[in-house]
Amino acid sequence: MKKGLTVLVLLAFGLVVNAQEKQGKSEIRFSYGLGTVPQFADLMSDVWSVGLTGGYYKTENNQGTGAIGLEYLYDITPRISLKGGFVYEKVGKDIIIAKVKSGRMEDSYYTVLAGADFNYFQKKTVKLYSGVSGGVSVNHHEYAGQTDTTNLVAYQVDAIGVRFGNKFGGFVNLGFGYKGILNAGLSYKL
Repeated sequence: MKKGLTVLVLLAFGLVVNAQEKQGKSEIRFSYGLGTVPQFADLMSDVWSVGLTGGYYKTENNQGTGAIGLEYLYDITPRISLKGGFVYEKVGKDIIIAKVKSGRMEDSYYTVLAGADFNYFQKKTVKLYSGVSGGVSVNHHEYAGQTDTTNLVAYQVDAIGVRFGNKFGGFVNLGFGYKGILNAGLSYKL
């Protein structure tokens, strides 16, 4: 599993290096997102488990990092930007069975995404866009001394995004996927 993830990361960043050798504008983004697919899956799992067991099984002390991301964008035309990036997220909770703590469950998600943005309004200091990305997320699951790793199909659909600032700026995206319903951060144009 780790070899597969390593190959995907190297491939994504190899595309980035190749893109840098060509003419065009490049951008680096650091982001933080909330309302991600893993967060919703975790919430729905808790709701169903408590509901189906009548409260015999429940969770406490739910914690998470949120989606922490790093992304590279390359403008192939004034309207279209190709992008590739990495997102990390960890969610954890205590498992309670019959009112006794059974252990702590933790899931770490390592996600590699590639995609494109469509820029439909662009001025010197403001840009409006929509985007879509697809890729793979490697989920490392731990509970009661047991570990498991699963590869998942990952995606992000950004219905609307706005970037503000010139060379250095900020951005906010509204969408759904592994980067979150609300994803915001800092951006630097190279």
